[in-house]
Amino acid sequence: MKTYILKANCKNHCKQLNTNLAKIFLNNLRWLQLDNLMNNTNFKLLQLHLLKFLKSLISILIIAPSTLVWAKNYTLDQIIQLGLSQNPTITATQQGIAASREATKAAKRAMGPSLSTEFGFLQKNKAPSLNGMPIGDEHLWSGKLNLHQPIFTGGYLFTNYELNQLKEQQAKEQLKQLKIELKFNLKKTFYEILKAKAIVTTYQKNIARLQEHLKVIQNFYQQGLKPQVEVLQAKTALANAKTNLITAKNLVQTQKSFLKTLLNLPQNSTLNCEGQLEYKPFFLSLTECQKIALKNRPELAIAKKNIELAKKTETIVKSSFYPQIAADATYYKYGEDPDLQGTPYLPSDSWQVAIGLRWNIFESGSTLAKLQQAKYNLARVKAVYQDLKNRIAYEVKSAYLSLNSAKQAILAARQTLIEARETFKLATARYKSQLGTNIDVLDATTKLSQAESTYVGSLANYAIALSNLERSMGR
Repeated sequence: MKTYILKANCKNHCKQLNTNLAKIFLNNLRWLQLDNLMNNTNFKLLQLHLLKFLKSLISILIIAPSTLVWAKNYTLDQIIQLGLSQNPTITATQQGIAASREATKAAKRAMGPSLSTEFGFLQKNKAPSLNGMPIGDEHLWSGKLNLHQPIFTGGYLFTNYELNQLKEQQAKEQLKQLKIELKFNLKKTFYEILKAKAIVTTYQKNIARLQEHLKVIQNFYQQGLKPQVEVLQAKTALANAKTNLITAKNLVQTQKSFLKTLLNLPQNSTLNCEGQLEYKPFFLSLTECQKIALKNRPELAIAKKNIELAKKTETIVKSSFYPQIAADATYYKYGEDPDLQGTPYLPSDSWQVAIGLRWNIFESGSTLAKLQQAKYNLARVKAVYQDLKNRIAYEVKSAYLSLNSAKQAILAARQTLIEARETFKLATARYKSQLGTNIDVLDATTKLSQAESTYVGSLANYAIALSNLERSMGR
């Protein structure tokens, strides 16, 4: 169910629109002949109220599309789906992939023929002559159409095409990595919101318990059975609990604000998260997790591509040691005027076909230095790849151990919660029987609230730890 909200920047536009629509609606009501059932004054009053009502209603339903914001209850899967489709970082990376794809196309097409044209004017200080007789033009208009085809470049063009292919594949792996990180951040924030909401509920229960206890103390105080100091102690505890509730509610809004940022939603939109914090068993062993990580982690795929890129770069540098061979077919046009209709000394057109070879024999060792640089870079990226494998194995192990710790924390928190509930019941019963003290009840109430919060926190921490382990496995 979507809730539509009117924004202030379309207020004036909607006001005029609402007035006109409301008047049209009222005109269509006249056939009801309500004036037969009531006097004219009451009918005008009814029209006035209906007009105000319709203005308010239409202000909610009819607004400018650019100011439309909707609120919805989201499950975790819906949050992830929305985030992957709307997050600006994902969008930017997708555009980068598109750019890499075009660069690959450009590198491939560079191996094919190219067609170029030239048009120019030449003015000499005087016409060429021989024995006083002119043998050439003093000024000349010329045009040229050239077809150029590389034949041999030492492997430069094809290797450059392969290099751009690798960059495109690398960009796709980077997108995969960003999606994994975004999914983890979305899951973490989602669970933090559920945790904060559960803590709000816990604090509300604690306030209710303290209010009930305050009533008991006040009753005893009115009967002269308890001193006023106990009433004040209970009121102080209640005030502190209300402060804690305000802090918890603010935390919910803070986490929601961060989630809206990840989802690229307006900060003034309404966002509700649906879900429960619960324990989900995990059955894979550490070794299995590490194997999956080494297979799935996009960082490793990117590092492998870096090794291949370094090799291609080395090949490109080596291409400078080879000659460059190309073929050219050129068509020429000449003329005394821009229409290129020939001159007394030159025909209007001519053509030629040529095959040329260019070879840089000596560059003062520049190419050798570049080749050595490429070799060092190749050795560097290989070392980085091995280090990355080691760090990924460590990350998986650390995440796996954290998950086990979170599991144990749930068991401990659950037991503590059971004991805290029992202690609170006993302390409350003893106080009502005037066998216990006010401090015992307040202390039991505080510990119960803490135990409830700790248990909720342990469930959230386990869910986050499981999400972190899945992230470290490349899921």
